[in-house]
Amino acid sequence: MRYFFIYTALSVLIGAASLFFATLWWPLSAGSWEGVIIGFTVAAVFVIAGFLSFYYGIKKGSRKLNWIVFGSMFVRLIIATVILIVLFRFTDLDKQALLISLFIWYLIFQIGELISFHRLSERKI
Repeated sequence: MRYFFIYTALSVLIGAASLFFATLWWPLSAGSWEGVIIGFTVAAVFVIAGFLSFYYGIKKGSRKLNWIVFGSMFVRLIIATVILIVLFRFTDLDKQALLISLFIWYLIFQIGELISFHRLSERKI
């Protein structure tokens, strides 16, 4: 659990720095920042849900671990698709900023999540 919080904090710092430098050549309008923040929030919630499903699955044993992790991946993918459709249809957020932010944050968080999974599986909780 400690590794997850360390890598999440590092991911947020790296992501914030990359967003800062991205604004130097891609100036964000006032409406774009809401998309960036929502993209970060959606990515963070889903990565935390993935980590918790892994943490729960590793305690259940290796046979159930795959079912729990892959099942939660499928459910998270469906929920993310529904959230994006609702956000695109019923809000006036900058769609480009939201998608780019969601992709970048999710990629950064996934790297931290995979490193955390590796550390946790080595410890055999």
